[in-house]
Amino acid sequence: DFMLALLVSATERANRLTSYEHAERVIEVRWDMHPAKRQGYGGLAPLGMVYSDWIGLPVYPIRSIAQVRCVSADGEDTVLEPEQVDLESKPARFRLPMSGLRAHGQLASLRVTVTAGPRPHDRTESYRQAVAMLAAYMHDNRNCGADNAMSASGALALLRPYMLRRGL
Repeated sequence: DFMLALLVSATERANRLTSYEHAERVIEVRWDMHPAKRQGYGGLAPLGMVYSDWIGLPVYPIRSIAQVRCVSADGEDTVLEPEQVDLESKPARFRLPMSGLRAHGQLASLRVTVTAGPRPHDRTESYRQAVAMLAAYMHDNRNCGADNAMSASGALALLRPYMLRRGL
């Protein structure tokens, strides 16, 4: 039971670090934008800031996008069909038709239902090895805590290729 708990804990830590989904599951990704906590920003934007109409998903890899729902500030719920989908990029991304967003009014939240998990051609051996190394390290050092377990076990080096990098 203890070893199973360590494996579950190590898998959760690896998932949180990398945003990589090691098993197939359905996830609803949400961006909540209402009520706004700050005033709209005017003036100079940070250097390097570029608008993109692509929406990147914070989980990798994505097998499919089942549904994209836009909820307005007054509670109106609309399902939009993505204009373009790119599941091979990292992060996976999609574009929505601007006409559908404009007609929708003030956007309160965007909810995207996806099926995440490795595709048949993805190699996951080193991910599983990293989880096993992390669990073994946490087992061997269970009285000392596991503050630096990810790097001390060597799992961090194996997990780096699975990390989902966002932004610049």
